[in-house]
Amino acid sequence: MGRVKDIIVLPNGFNVYPEDVENALRVAGVRDSVVIETRPGRIEAIVLRPGPPGIFGGGSPSGEAAVAASLDDETRVSIDETVKAANATLAQHQRVAAWRLWPDADFPRTHTLKVKRDQVRAWAAVDQPLPVRQGA
Repeated sequence: MGRVKDIIVLPNGFNVYPEDVENALRVAGVRDSVVIETRPGRIEAIVLRPGPPGIFGGGSPSGEAAVAASLDDETRVSIDETVKAANATLAQHQRVAAWRLWPDADFPRTHTLKVKRDQVRAWAAVDQPLPVRQGA
């Protein structure tokens, strides 16, 4: 269980703990993620680029443009397959509907290395998600 303010309460009354979904994504192979509710009942994952940390220079204002330009089909398929694998281990109400690639090398963090979820939520409010395709 995580912090009470981070719990996602779905319209049907189910509670989703973002840490549970993030752990499933990590086990499936995602380097790091932040799970948020973007609209009532819609769970999305913000993920870091696959590969070792620091391979993609982040922190620059042009980070988003660099991500869009360098998100090739192979990376997109890899992340999509990983999210599908994680969804297979989660309950129906916990499944990720879409994912987005974070534009920097790492999430904004506090001095104790916790992710600043409010900044990630603010970014997600203006960015467009990539849906998880359920087809083969």
